[in-house]
Amino acid sequence: MPGIYITSSDDQTVKMWEQQKLFRDVIQSTRLSKFISKDGGSIVHEKVIGSNERGDTVTYTLIYKGSSSFLPPRTLIRGNENGMITATDKLIVDEANLGYITGTDIDKQRSPYDMDSETRRITVSAGAEALDRKMFAELVNTDNVTDYFYIASGSLAATATRATAKAAVTATDKLTPEFAGAIRRWAISNRVNGRVPVQPIMIDGYPMLIWWVSGDVAYDIRNNSTWASAVKDASDRGRKNPLFTTAAAYYDGNIFIEDEFVNEMNMTNAGAGGNVNAAESIVTGAQALLFGRKGMPRISEEKISHGQQTSYAYISMIGVKKPEFTKTSTKKMFGSLNVITARSQITDISVS
Repeated sequence: MPGIYITSSDDQTVKMWEQQKLFRDVIQSTRLSKFISKDGGSIVHEKVIGSNERGDTVTYTLIYKGSSSFLPPRTLIRGNENGMITATDKLIVDEANLGYITGTDIDKQRSPYDMDSETRRITVSAGAEALDRKMFAELVNTDNVTDYFYIASGSLAATATRATAKAAVTATDKLTPEFAGAIRRWAISNRVNGRVPVQPIMIDGYPMLIWWVSGDVAYDIRNNSTWASAVKDASDRGRKNPLFTTAAAYYDGNIFIEDEFVNEMNMTNAGAGGNVNAAESIVTGAQALLFGRKGMPRISEEKISHGQQTSYAYISMIGVKKPEFTKTSTKKMFGSLNVITARSQITDISVS
């Protein structure tokens, strides 16, 4: 098969290519890899501080969903202009490093695989997992949440506090396609009290919100009669129909993605009596996260113990932040919502 092979005798060029490949390998291994963009049009808005630039701060322009209309015909534009409604947010990059070490010579001899190459591979994989964990931890950061949705006794409600939502759910208040559809419409349309609507992500020309759910919530959605009926009645049963993609489920402009990190937000002490199994899901649109980095990450190797062992380090400078938008002097979260519902108990069943 024909291909392009790049060679160079310049050490700096080779090093740059290696760092770029490492970064691509890490990013492609993350759960959010399909949703990273440099223009703010997807879940993660990425910006880079050049390797030769000084400073540790990255500034972003936040995207508002506009509500302007054309002026009436033959109306002078001058004096009738709209004021620019914009906002910026900043994050600070910092060190984000981790490392692994190989065994000694006898460990390498006994190992059925090449320990050096395997340790390097694990280091790259660990970098991807650590980045995932950092991003999801920021998405559920309770210091930066203004909108919590929950289902209480069969009714949809919203609150500003996690504790209120957690205490209100009952054992039968599981997430359904209908409730997800209602939340979507509130998220992308509600402007009460100067609130900024969530900007959907355009996928194949359709505006979508991406839900990150636990395995239990994914199970509840897929076993719901409404979703089952949608699958049964779908005219297009191929890959073009989101109902049949690798997503856990799709319904009414919502794509549900099951993720193990979201499992960590499962609760067993929700409800008024503290005995309801519940889950927290994250609904994301454009610019749900800001991601900044300084240059490229790199893998560093260091021989120790008289050359018997090799220490591999993943070295990077990154920052992740959940952005806040400012409008009419009030800060509003933009790009994501948190939803607390009851759940089937599957993923955390104890095995003796």
